[in-house]
Amino acid sequence: KKIILIGASGTIGKATLTTLKNNGYNVVTASFSGSTTDYSVDIQDPSSIKELFEKVGSFDALVSTTGKVAFKSIAEIEQSDWDLSLSNKLLGHLCTR
Repeated sequence: KKIILIGASGTIGKATLTTLKNNGYNVVTASFSGSTTDYSVDIQDPSSIKELFEKVGSFDALVSTTGKVAFKSIAEIEQSDWDLSLSNKLLGHLCTR
């Protein structure tokens, strides 16, 4: 089975990659920078996601362990922090083909 793993260079992504590979999956890796993965992708840019899918071709599953969030105490968080977290971590995982 061929799996795309977005966020493969992060802490959770690396652990997920190891687990998938140890279980015999063919894993295609992607991250925002692409410096240590097979491809780069911006999860907030539909054209970047489409380009990734075109390059990879058919696949069986997609796993995403990526997304930016603002880590601040509730007393310090501002609207721009909410906007970043919601648009990237939440909406960045929703894409249409």
